[in-house]
Amino acid sequence: ISLLKLEKIAKQLTVRARVSPDHEWFELLAYVTDSRVRPYLHPVRDPSGRIILSDDRPSDHPWQHGIFTGFHGMVNGHEYWMENDGQQRFVRLLDVKEEANRVSWRALTHLVDPAGHVVAEEEDSIAVHAPAARDSYRIDFDFRLRARTEPVTFGKSGVGGLAVRMPWEKANPRQTHLNSDGLRGRQCEQKRAAWCNVERPFGNEIF
Repeated sequence: ISLLKLEKIAKQLTVRARVSPDHEWFELLAYVTDSRVRPYLHPVRDPSGRIILSDDRPSDHPWQHGIFTGFHGMVNGHEYWMENDGQQRFVRLLDVKEEANRVSWRALTHLVDPAGHVVAEEEDSIAVHAPAARDSYRIDFDFRLRARTEPVTFGKSGVGGLAVRMPWEKANPRQTHLNSDGLRGRQCEQKRAAWCNVERPFGNEIF
């Protein structure tokens, strides 16, 4: 009995969930597959489907999109983070799989330099697991980078890779961070760690 299913529509792959076979389906998250932009997950909802946990194109950082990848000032000297130099372009879905409690897909993205040359390929592997509890579910996200015909150099940067954008209120910032070394808040920034927890309240609940 399936608790997850995928729906393909124009420029989007939607994951729907239900808590049991006798409940209605609801949207859990969506994966944007628009060839004009980088692919990304948004909206990403809580396990009930009621609360949107991600943000897309916020006014303070319009290049941020839910859960996404990007590279800042580093790929052969071009910036693939703020989308104003190098560009990431969704190409196609490579495969899509549906199981009763898990759906997954692989997607191909091109990194295109300002001259229009594809310098590297990015292959994203994403798996969404059915909520096992009222307060959580799991998304596995892996990405692999491949050079095309020429060497590709990544420079050092404090920003880039896998990113998650949650709603942020300038007048009342309420997000908190905690990493595996016990560092909190700004102390976590640009620090290596086995994991980093990011949370903020939504109404009376914290996610």
